[in-house]
Amino acid sequence: MSDMYSIVEYYGRKGVDSCGYCKTNKGRSDYGMWLHYLNVTDYQNLIDRGWRRSGCYGYKSVMKDACCFLYTIRCSACNLKLSRNHKKLIKRFNRFITHGDRRKYHEKNKDAVRENTDIPIESFEQKNSFISMTESKFKKPKKETEISITGSGDVSEVGICIEPSTVENRNYCIVQRNQKKKKTIRIERAIKRVMEKGNTREEAISILKSKKRYPKEKTLEEFLNECEKPNSVHKLEIKLVQSSPLNECFEQTFETEYEVYKKYQTVIHKDTPEKCTKQQFRRFLVNSPLEPQTLEIENAPIKYFGSYHHQYWIDEKLIAVGVIDILPNCLSSVYFFYDPQYSDLILGTYGSMRELQLIRQLQKFIPSLQYYYMGFYIHSCPKMRYKARFSPSYLLCPETYTWCPISKCLDKIEKYGYCRLHENLSTKDTDETTNVQDVMVLYWGNILQYAEFRRKCKKEDINEVTEYVKSIGKKCASSMILYRG
Repeated sequence: MSDMYSIVEYYGRKGVDSCGYCKTNKGRSDYGMWLHYLNVTDYQNLIDRGWRRSGCYGYKSVMKDACCFLYTIRCSACNLKLSRNHKKLIKRFNRFITHGDRRKYHEKNKDAVRENTDIPIESFEQKNSFISMTESKFKKPKKETEISITGSGDVSEVGICIEPSTVENRNYCIVQRNQKKKKTIRIERAIKRVMEKGNTREEAISILKSKKRYPKEKTLEEFLNECEKPNSVHKLEIKLVQSSPLNECFEQTFETEYEVYKKYQTVIHKDTPEKCTKQQFRRFLVNSPLEPQTLEIENAPIKYFGSYHHQYWIDEKLIAVGVIDILPNCLSSVYFFYDPQYSDLILGTYGSMRELQLIRQLQKFIPSLQYYYMGFYIHSCPKMRYKARFSPSYLLCPETYTWCPISKCLDKIEKYGYCRLHENLSTKDTDETTNVQDVMVLYWGNILQYAEFRRKCKKEDINEVTEYVKSIGKKCASSMILYRG
């Protein structure tokens, strides 16, 4: 199966009636093609040039003319750095599994949450950190009253407001113990003790770190596995089911998946029940052009590269499904849907955490599989901003097709919308080609070189085929077969 040719039918540049992201009719257009058969290597190369699939339909945005700029985004799963919000989200889900707790954070609890925030030792090295902390974390000093007696014997009050900016001693905050957390005081005391031995402040901090005074950061797996306790209220089970080709295990859960999907589309996306048919569900999320590629790896968690459904079961009830493609270099997220009854658990982001965990698990057996492709990052769409919070993440430059750290791209995108992300202007697209002569064409059951096809059919479609090879790149142009009916 791994040597099977990919067969595609190119539709050219097509206009889109309305944009699903900004809900406007500004004339967005995509390159489109039908993916009859697709091996996993070719699809890996296609998504590295900005292509995505919806069922068996492949599309790539014409970004320069788009109303919304669709940048392909990926995260390095093996180097993942969890944010504070990600940790809180996982802990909230774990509390539900272990204790059945589904309480949300209310406005009155916000200050309590901030008070429990650990302040790292590095924060003391920021310029005027004491001032910034007193302004943002703690209450302002109360107005002190000085009582004085005048010559006439009258008692008067003189208000004295102590401004932090007038305090020269940066340890002033330590004196005001009732306004600082105990942990902050302990850190400052530890630094002071080491400095008394003749070390500078920077050396003191380095010494304290080397002694591992602060706990090691937990891994993603450690956070996620905290819900696996013997006395938990609920039982969580996550199943990875191959969806293409269809197998008995997937067919047994098809009806259950469809019911969850229908709830999700009608409640979350406000689709009509008539639109959410079983046929539409199959076409959109079950049918896949990917031909499974067998993995000759012992004890690997999967047997094939290809399309899967990642199912989340709680107490034998299906609550969410992640539709994914597992490719040679990445796990590509196609879609995620869940039972709206559990929307307070933020299952979309939690599902991303579990998919990242799956990549890290697979990478032990398949070293090349390192990245998590999250689809498109659209800066103008607030619902897409969450993708940028996975660190480290990278955006695909639409001109050089190289990966650029998202932290260096956001200012450009904010200012220009569409732009070249790669900073070196001399860097070019090394996979670009306009050579159509070597393209293979499937015509009436025969595979021909494009030049021979043109001679036989006398078809004037060279402009469309040139657009095709330019959009898919040199690698795919030489390996995929273009169907011409």
